[in-house]
Amino acid sequence: MEAGLDPKILERNLAMIRVRSPRAAQRIMNAKTSVGFSLVETDEGVPSGALDGRALASKRRPMSEAEKFAGGYDPKQAAGACVLGFGMGHHLAALHERIGSKGVVICFEPDLGLLRAVLERVDHRAWLKKGRFLLATDPDDAAELSELLRGFEAIVSLGVQIMEHPASNARLGDARSRFAGILTNVMKAARTQVVTTLAHSPVSFRNMLMNIGHYAACPSVDELKDACPGATAVIVAAGPSLKKNLHLLKDPETRKRVVVIAVQTVLKQLLREGIRPDFVTALDYHELSKRFYEGLTAEDVRGIRLVVEPKANPAILDSFPGEIVCIEEPLLDKVLGEGLKRAMGSLPNGGTVAHLSYYLARHLGCDPVVMIGQDLGFTDGQYYGAGAAIHRVWSGELNAHNTLEMLEWQRIARMKSLLRPMTDIHGRRMFTDEQMATYLAQFEADFLRDSERGMTTIDATEGGVSKRHTTAMGLEEALADTRHGGKVSLPVSSAKSGQRINAVRDRLDAIARDAENIRAQSQETIYTLKRMIAAGGDQKKIGKLIDKVNTIRDRVVALKEAYALTEFVNQTGVLNRFRADRAIEIDSALDPIERQRKQIERDIRNVEWTRDAAAELRTQMQNARCVLMGEMPKITRDEPAEDAALGTDAVGGRVEALIFADPDYNGLGMKRDLAMIVANGLNALQITVARLLRCTNIDGVTIASTDPERVGSLLGHLNERVTLVRVDGKALRERTRLIGIGRHRARDCWRGGMGVLTCYDESLDPRLALSIMEQRSMSAAVLVGADWAMIDPTLVDEIVERHRSAPAQHRLAFSQAVPGIGGFVVDRSAIESLSNGQSNAGSFATIGGLIGYIPFAPQADPIAKAMCVQISTALRDAGVRAIADTTDRVLALAGVYEQLGTNPIDADTTASVALFSRVCAKNDRSVPAEVHLELCSGRLSNGPFGQWKRGGSESSDRAVLTLARAHGLLRELITLRPDAALVLDGAGDPLMHPDAIGFVQLADELGFASVELRTDLLCPGVDAHSMIESGLGVLSVDLLASTPETYAALTGQNMFNGVVERLEGILSARGKSSCGLAPMWVVPRITRCDATMEEIPDFYDRWLLACGCAAIDPLPRAIRGQRIQALPIPSERQRRIDARTMRVRSDGVLVDRFGRALGELDVFEAGIERAYRQSRKQVEVKCAPSNAEVAA
Repeated sequence: MEAGLDPKILERNLAMIRVRSPRAAQRIMNAKTSVGFSLVETDEGVPSGALDGRALASKRRPMSEAEKFAGGYDPKQAAGACVLGFGMGHHLAALHERIGSKGVVICFEPDLGLLRAVLERVDHRAWLKKGRFLLATDPDDAAELSELLRGFEAIVSLGVQIMEHPASNARLGDARSRFAGILTNVMKAARTQVVTTLAHSPVSFRNMLMNIGHYAACPSVDELKDACPGATAVIVAAGPSLKKNLHLLKDPETRKRVVVIAVQTVLKQLLREGIRPDFVTALDYHELSKRFYEGLTAEDVRGIRLVVEPKANPAILDSFPGEIVCIEEPLLDKVLGEGLKRAMGSLPNGGTVAHLSYYLARHLGCDPVVMIGQDLGFTDGQYYGAGAAIHRVWSGELNAHNTLEMLEWQRIARMKSLLRPMTDIHGRRMFTDEQMATYLAQFEADFLRDSERGMTTIDATEGGVSKRHTTAMGLEEALADTRHGGKVSLPVSSAKSGQRINAVRDRLDAIARDAENIRAQSQETIYTLKRMIAAGGDQKKIGKLIDKVNTIRDRVVALKEAYALTEFVNQTGVLNRFRADRAIEIDSALDPIERQRKQIERDIRNVEWTRDAAAELRTQMQNARCVLMGEMPKITRDEPAEDAALGTDAVGGRVEALIFADPDYNGLGMKRDLAMIVANGLNALQITVARLLRCTNIDGVTIASTDPERVGSLLGHLNERVTLVRVDGKALRERTRLIGIGRHRARDCWRGGMGVLTCYDESLDPRLALSIMEQRSMSAAVLVGADWAMIDPTLVDEIVERHRSAPAQHRLAFSQAVPGIGGFVVDRSAIESLSNGQSNAGSFATIGGLIGYIPFAPQADPIAKAMCVQISTALRDAGVRAIADTTDRVLALAGVYEQLGTNPIDADTTASVALFSRVCAKNDRSVPAEVHLELCSGRLSNGPFGQWKRGGSESSDRAVLTLARAHGLLRELITLRPDAALVLDGAGDPLMHPDAIGFVQLADELGFASVELRTDLLCPGVDAHSMIESGLGVLSVDLLASTPETYAALTGQNMFNGVVERLEGILSARGKSSCGLAPMWVVPRITRCDATMEEIPDFYDRWLLACGCAAIDPLPRAIRGQRIQALPIPSERQRRIDARTMRVRSDGVLVDRFGRALGELDVFEAGIERAYRQSRKQVEVKCAPSNAEVAA
């Protein structure tokens, strides 16, 4: 290395640095040399230096020091190194040499003057020209660092060792830790990108081939290049902040002057708001994404173009009823070949549809680009924005104990290990996750690059994380400049080109043949390589064999398209090849013969991966051909790995339907008569079993009963086709009763009961189930109720098939069908785990516990996994308990089968459920399924919470309700609706009533299956044992907060610690029954509002673990001044809840969910039927306001 102030040295050094680090090179060029820099002569003949008198390297032996520093790097632990401090650069040269050709050196040095001083005096070209050195100068810019590492993600994913340069430590100060922090996050993002790419590449390639028909025929994005130069584009993403400004896009004049690009997640929401985007973007690989287009017609999406990456799931392209525009996909162009491919137009690869939307806007020539709904974090504890499509998916789970607020928080908390605390743009605490942090890093790199090109990106999200290299402003301000602009005009797409099916088919056949050729040649190569190993060290023999391998290699590489496609399929193998090459390179202990042997063994593994990838390519091409020619359906979901490779049991394990049948009690623990005829002289059990016997994927039906003789009699001739098992009636009935109480207000939901309970937990005792499965040698069971007389045999078969396809991966299999329609497959090991935990795990030792959110074992929601069989919205969103387990529902089902005029055993499930839902909805309008009864209007809590409960700041002074007045009402209700739920709640706290427990006892004596009392527990008059012994099923406690300060702010009472102590005393007193469940459910509740947002995570986890259930409530109405408002329940679900609920004030007046009076009729005088029907008419006329309406 030469020393001296030669201007050419700087130019030469910067030329090398500029190749990989252009921004750093430019900054150094623009900087002034540090005046405090001085050169120092050394004993080793190379220069050292000092800055302001402080040594930058050893003043005597800098090269020896550099070698010692490089020795601190462990190449076996990391593929790269990050050095904090440039110094004189000698230590970087030595480290670069040690790392070798398969690694990378990153250096952080923020002192540009120092860098210029060194680089204009010391010639570092010898090692810089190797191109594996990256220079970062900003300790806080993650976007720039992400851009710097682009292309090195695979190396970074193998680990980077951070190394502090001792001579630079004091000079760099806290910049070291700041840079190390962003490097750590960027490395996580890089690893996530590599893992995601490898995980999705097989699926992506399959999707591409499934979409080849669209790709060969649809208009291309190339036609849209610079179609809107200078126009403003608004990108609409699905973040929680979207509700803040979406309404501004409704303005017709504004809409004419901007290009609106929406991610697919918000398409339906925009259409509901009367906003028609110009484009919607899609790239998701999962078939679940088709839900974003469910129910849409060609008219709904007229004028909207779907811009889609060909690797998107084919279900998306087939579900969208409008115009589809495809983006260039080089792999598909290789498949099509020169004769068939055409100019499609390319866009950069993005991690999300929001990235794709941004790239599309720039492709159109738009500037500025305005982003809304792009939180990139969980603003206000939400994963999705209000009105998101997923809320409709969840609608069939919603009830008082399973709110949207809970589901939104659970969606976040299920990723607990990946969460990162952040500060939002308003300075408030929020969370993001590693994946979103990756997306943010990619976005900021894009924004930086475009800002350097003079383009403007406006972040108008008004929430979420801050984004570097954007201008933050409100959407109204961002749109102001468009008011005087011209109307945006988009070009009309060219007509679809001919499908050229035969030509495409021929190309697929040709590549399949070439792939088979590569497979065969690879197998021959493997044989030849093994002969090299057998030759020992005979270099003459090995040389001849190498010539043969090279000849085969040339033949394979000559198959250009097929070879390139094989390498894509083999991406994991390519990464493994890099690892193996690096391991050999860094192993300095190998002698030439050992190194050669290692290289041959590596080559064998490499070629084996190539062989397998070629075989996979051949299969993919053959499948694509069949799909193209209409000979097989498109593959839209992942096929599980072969279980044999995982060492699991055979797929052919015994799977039986398992039914727990109590002739006298249903799954909710209520008395009923299972012998009651439904249709054609058949009872519900006979119809259920007969429909199950139509299944082809189950190996039998086993019925466990407290009275198998009676059950056998009920089955009639079907008795011979099932297995009957006797079980302990007392244990089963006690568990069923307690599960039923927890499920009662969620009885029409497939999941969402208290303690994560599902409909499959009804009439299930894990201990009994395990014993039966062992007796019957079942590897898995399909859980079905005894009165599920609309069970769908086809759906059950699909669910069982999903389990059988990969028993180790799909230990559970199910669907989101309403209760009574599908079964739940659970394997024996899962039942065994529930059985083992039944004594101490409480409500978590349930089917709900296997798929729900549990704080100490969070998991992703399985409804988005392959174990969940996708079904029609008709079966998912029917909002009804499709089970013949009460007299009313038996009669309703009898009417359905009579109206359909079909044999109930063969009746179509979808048609039956649709008609059954209408009949039940009509019944709900006659008699309420749920009654909220206010006992008094007094309440000790004041403050905002007191106002929420009272419906305003003024206190109510109504007379307390007497037992005598309530008795007639409750008797009438239980007579008309034996399965009705009773909730003691209202403006006043029920425990303020002097005889609150008397009402509970009255309801219990009358036979109510579920009595719930909701209180703030401020009134100390009722002791724990009185509550438990009264027959109270559910105690809901408005605890509201995790800290005394927040509690006092909401209630006006400094009683938080006293209330918590009282609650803990109740929990201690209630104990557990013999079946492992507590005799009374206790539900601590918190209302999501501005004051409680930061306390929700700790509150929910603490009380969920302590009680087995907890609730996050929405604000009961919109409150002026509150940033956070209630999430709107999907309208159909809200209407159904309203239609089946009656709210009674203590003076007998009926009110709606907002507390507004529905007339002046006294229900205690008029009776339930008359008063309820009249109130329903008033509700329909009045049209209750949405949660978004602000209260006066």
